[in-house]
Amino acid sequence: MKTHLIIALVLVSTFTFAQNSEESFKISKNQWIVGGVVSFNSQQFEDDYELYSSNIKRNSFSIKPDLGYVINDNLIIGVMPGFNIYNSKTINPSNSNEFKSLGYSITPYVRKYVSIGKNFAFNLQGEVSYAFLNEDQYADNSSNATKGSEKSFFIGLRPGLTYGLSQKVLINTNIGAIGYSHLKRDYEIGSDSKGNTFNVGLGTSNLYFGVLLIL
Repeated sequence: MKTHLIIALVLVSTFTFAQNSEESFKISKNQWIVGGVVSFNSQQFEDDYELYSSNIKRNSFSIKPDLGYVINDNLIIGVMPGFNIYNSKTINPSNSNEFKSLGYSITPYVRKYVSIGKNFAFNLQGEVSYAFLNEDQYADNSSNATKGSEKSFFIGLRPGLTYGLSQKVLINTNIGAIGYSHLKRDYEIGSDSKGNTFNVGLGTSNLYFGVLLIL
């Protein structure tokens, strides 16, 4: 709730600033844009169950290069290939499990910038994303892994803010996502699963920072 309030205040402040600004943010058409997003996340916490508690440690790393072309002023079409590594370890009195995953994704997009000042813009990205993940599960420190895979599909919108450090360098952010996703998991041992969700969320759990260069 606090996160949503902070984001709302930031958006209101930036739009208020825009009303008093005579200059506008502009990316001129017929230019190439290159850049990308790199993120690292580390979490360590304890889950309490009725009979015991589990210590959980999760690490993830992802990189998404960004290649786009400005087809009209402040309107970009592009594609973002992705690569990510995920590691999760759960330890409790009865057993321990470790999950190691390696994944790839591809995300075509259309991104629109709306000026809210000389160096600031609101951006809205419409995208279709497909991701594939290979997973190895190790139980009780065993060297033999149980194989699994995960396929996911997402179509939706990502709102955000952009700041121009200069005419050629942009800091791009996306805050949350609104859209439909489909997920399917397949395992060598155990039951498979799949599901469909529609999410509307603005928050730091789905926050991305990236740098874009205008060529």
